[in-house]
Amino acid sequence: MRKILVLFFIFLLTGLINAQVLIEAVATVDKDKVNLGDVIRYSIVIKRSGAISQSPMVTPPSFDGFRVTGSYSQNNISIINGNATLTAELIYDLIAVKSGEIIIDPAEIKFINPTTGAQEVIKTKPVKVIVGTGKRKGQLFLNQETPTPLPTSTPEEDIREIKTKLEFRFSNIIPFLMLGLLFLIILIIAVYLIFRKPSPKNIVIEDVDYKKEAIKKLIKAKELLKKDDIKGYYYEVYEIVRFYMEAILKDSFKELTTREIVYKLKEKKLLKDDKIKTINEFLQELDLVKFTEYKPDDKEVESIEFKAKEIIENLI
Repeated sequence: MRKILVLFFIFLLTGLINAQVLIEAVATVDKDKVNLGDVIRYSIVIKRSGAISQSPMVTPPSFDGFRVTGSYSQNNISIINGNATLTAELIYDLIAVKSGEIIIDPAEIKFINPTTGAQEVIKTKPVKVIVGTGKRKGQLFLNQETPTPLPTSTPEEDIREIKTKLEFRFSNIIPFLMLGLLFLIILIIAVYLIFRKPSPKNIVIEDVDYKKEAIKKLIKAKELLKKDDIKGYYYEVYEIVRFYMEAILKDSFKELTTREIVYKLKEKKLLKDDKIKTINEFLQELDLVKFTEYKPDDKEVESIEFKAKEIIENLI
């Protein structure tokens, strides 16, 4: 078995010598016309053909006018006759928080030219998105699976504009092989040390009337409305409802987005579907004001406290 692995490794390295690398990159969005609060998917596809010495470093745009709610990546590699082709896709879920014609700046892809040893940069094209001022419709995630990256089409005209060919030499990857071996040794030591640590001591939680505490927090949060801080009020109500659900359901929702909270409730069957639907719609209504330019009228603001109390009173 070891001889077979050694022969395969020699065959692979032989195919890499004197091979060429073709680097291509393109950025796309799944929707170019949306409203405030809508979510779009921005994708960067990087394709490398031939001998591969190291992964390029990708710098995404600043996403002005949007808020990043999630990011994912996927890779695919194929080796034919010793020549490798690797396609990497970086995906960002963005929520529109500013209206008008929004231009997403180009993404930068940096790589080391194996011939000259110098760093080079290619850029994708900027992407234009039209964001309207209308209020988005509620989106339910009750029947959705875990968010996964979608296949991204690669427009041929964009690829031709930013492709570049590089000559590869085997001697260039020797430092990276040594770094990889060093990293592997450090990783093994770290895993060993982590699993040697004793288990944390059990934490004793005092008996607290969480429903009463949540209602007190809601009443106190209304002081923000006297200061005309509507956005701050919506932030506070969101955190109060999340605090109450964590305490009652004995689970953590910290650092989770609304989409992730709803999916966790459904996946673990913590509540019935009708209650999950009500919570989802309520949290999205709060998100619309928290993260966009949308301004609710007085009637909408007054209803927030009532809806929050309904969830707290009838959660279980």
